[in-house]
Amino acid sequence: MGNLVWIDVAIIVSYALLGIAALGAVMAGVRSLVAKPQGAKRALIGLVGIAAVIGIAFALSTDTGVSQALLERTETAAWVVRPVGAGLISFYILFGCAFLSLIGTEIWRPFKK
Repeated sequence: MGNLVWIDVAIIVSYALLGIAALGAVMAGVRSLVAKPQGAKRALIGLVGIAAVIGIAFALSTDTGVSQALLERTETAAWVVRPVGAGLISFYILFGCAFLSLIGTEIWRPFKK
């Protein structure tokens, strides 16, 4: 029983450290925007792009691909299926964009010289 207490404590400490790191990342971003307000435009474009990808992913995902028996066997709620599908689709979209930009950079590099 004593080991379970230490595991709980370790999980709580991990969550606290994760929260502190997330807060630090947000505060660093805010400080950067205050120091260079012209960078806010590019940050806003990036946020709108990510929101568009997530919106497209949610529009493409469905909750009909998983049987009720599987949901009951894995003790998963039915509402989880669509967000998980949207997360997978957004990952695929972003991976494809990264891959295409990598290929495009390598193709156009000789022409820029």
